[in-house]
Amino acid sequence: MDKDLFDFFCSNIKHLKDISAIRPAAKICQLLVVSHYKKQEGIILPEKNLEEILESSFDWLINNTKVASKAYSMRTLYILGKHYDWIYPELKTILNKDFPIIVQLIRLSPKKF
Repeated sequence: MDKDLFDFFCSNIKHLKDISAIRPAAKICQLLVVSHYKKQEGIILPEKNLEEILESSFDWLINNTKVASKAYSMRTLYILGKHYDWIYPELKTILNKDFPIIVQLIRLSPKKF
């Protein structure tokens, strides 16, 4: 895959404002992170791209986005949290604060959590 394409995508996801665009972007971020950390050959993202995905995922989880976008963001952050020590404490704080939304997420996709 073209590295410039990933750089372009990751550097511009923070500018998305349309709710209908955020959901597929959040899914793409999740797929990129899953591929990056696959044991077999996958997409290798530079640290800068991972940080941009991480930042956008936190923004989507915190801000007023639809439940599906929050679910993809939560899964992305869960995967990244295995490699960044500071993510889980931050994620725990957000999840405790937004408990009703999290219950809704879990009901939507119980096998994913």
